Amino acid sequence: MLLIVSPYAKHNYTDHRVTDQSPILRFIEDNWNFGRIGNGSTDAIAGTLNGMFDFDDHEQSNTKLILNPTTGQPVGHDNGDDC
Repeated sequence: MLLIVSPYAKHNYTDHRVTDQSPILRFIEDNWNFGRIGNGSTDAIAGTLNGMFDFDDHEQSNTKLILNPTTGQPVGHDNGDDC
């Protein structure tokens, strides 16, 4: 099981593809332009994690999710406005 925690993670989404840890490394390499490790590393043939993200939802980038510190349940959002 792989859990994505990100403001860009798709909401209420479950991806049923079988994966290992290689796509995580590939995501880091692709996102920050590091290139491949090489030497037979499986990141070169790994699938991507991009299907688990929604980078087009610009509203999420300005919103913070507020969690109850005791239960971890969502209690609200902060959109960054101080008004």
